[in-house]
Amino acid sequence: MTNRICHNAALGIDMNVDGVTPNNTPLQNSDGVQNFPLVGSASGSFNSGVASGAINAPPNRDYLVQICASEACDRSGHGEGRFWIGAASVTTAPPFVAGFYSSANLSIPVSLAGGLAGRVVSAIAIDTDGNTSEFSPCMAYDFNDLTFADGFD
Repeated sequence: MTNRICHNAALGIDMNVDGVTPNNTPLQNSDGVQNFPLVGSASGSFNSGVASGAINAPPNRDYLVQICASEACDRSGHGEGRFWIGAASVTTAPPFVAGFYSSANLSIPVSLAGGLAGRVVSAIAIDTDGNTSEFSPCMAYDFNDLTFADGFD
């Protein structure tokens, strides 16, 4: 991601121009909309940490998952992309049942020179055809650096 997507009156990325498009269910749906990843946790020190989660999408496919940070969530509870803070390529597993989506777990190092403490993070996924998802629901970055936990330095 090279563009900042933030401070919008609506969603930063809105596939159908109708608000948040829910992720497809585990049974594959050919609506052409890329599922967004889900960030389950984001934590670490002031400037760097790890964002973890998963993406549920068509099986045996490669995705670039990009993690972004912003000052606040969108009104929808989904994120925006003021700062690009990390990315990783993931591949979804073969399906357990033919015709169903599969998932890939995420553990992506993140960093921001201006600091991650006090920010929210969200993610997008891009498949090999260039299809992108909407931003995921956002989550507060958990600043857990114990060095300065008591406020003294």
